[in-house]
Amino acid sequence: MNSIDLARAMARVATAFGVVVLLCGPQPAAAGKPPGIVPDPDIVYLSDGGKEAVWQTAVRAIDLADNGVSGRDVSLLKSLAGRMSTSVAWSPDGKLAAWLELGNGMVSTPVSIVVWAPGQKPYKVFTSVAGDGNPALASDADTLAWGPACDGNGDMLVFLSSSPAGIFGIRFVDNQPVGEPVQMSTDDAGLTARAFAFSPAGQYLAFAGSGDYLGYGIAVLPMCSPPRTPFQIAPRSAFGPVGVHFTYMDWSRDGARLALSMFMTDNQWREMKIVETDYALDSTTGIENVTGYLGVTAVALPDEFGGASSEHSPSWGPITSDSCQRIAFSRSTDAGRSLYVLKVPVNGAESCDPSAPQLINAKTPRALDWK
Repeated sequence: MNSIDLARAMARVATAFGVVVLLCGPQPAAAGKPPGIVPDPDIVYLSDGGKEAVWQTAVRAIDLADNGVSGRDVSLLKSLAGRMSTSVAWSPDGKLAAWLELGNGMVSTPVSIVVWAPGQKPYKVFTSVAGDGNPALASDADTLAWGPACDGNGDMLVFLSSSPAGIFGIRFVDNQPVGEPVQMSTDDAGLTARAFAFSPAGQYLAFAGSGDYLGYGIAVLPMCSPPRTPFQIAPRSAFGPVGVHFTYMDWSRDGARLALSMFMTDNQWREMKIVETDYALDSTTGIENVTGYLGVTAVALPDEFGGASSEHSPSWGPITSDSCQRIAFSRSTDAGRSLYVLKVPVNGAESCDPSAPQLINAKTPRALDWK
């Protein structure tokens, strides 16, 4: 064997042993399939693809940039028949999201609360079936909310039931549901509600009454101890003429204000307003107290938004400034739906930079929630 043949033979042997060693060690990822990256978005939203009437909804998200007013759109779960676009909520730690789904996409089938963790498969935590004696999930706008449990033992995911009428809660401990739903509101005669929002420490749940309940105003439900009887903190008259209805609401991270969207029955105008709450948090005991409201102001939007524009689902972002807080919201026009982030002056500030809403790339957003 000459030197060239010997070199070739040694190369073949070395290659063979290299293959053996590789197979005995850790296996590499399959070709063309890198390890998956678990998404960690800031804003989760439901996208109906313009098919609201048939409940064909995807779950998408916004991963914000460091500047907090721009970001990229991320697909989380593909469009699914029966997934409803009216309510979505992050858990307090931002590790779980929840929404409503209809079985097989049909209105007459059971309604379920579905919970999902990024990178995992969604699962049902509660399903209501007509006539089974359990709470019947209502599908009104913004009727899911997730906040800390008053006793410090986990979190409470609350939802609206149409029969029996009232607000119910599911306890989560270590991000797992525990026990059966518990009725939270005891004064529920004729109760119709929507636009749920937890206070920062979870000791109150704000909601908007409709029909004759509480005169269409904003009420709060004390969550910490029975009897949990709701009381009004802002009357309907504070928001405009008779016929005002509320659709979505969110409580700021400092408890000082509520952001809400509303519409008028006769001409369907819509706008967002901010309610300055009479709110206090005892730094020693951690006890929250809310007794009323201090004022109501309209969210300033550019003139070019126009009368054909309607704004929905305002959601407060984490506080980064004492003078400006951020709100994300979805906008609807004849040209379609879009998502914006807006800086709102607070605590006496005259303006914020940038002062105009910042358009964020998104696909037909409806209900949304900021982690």
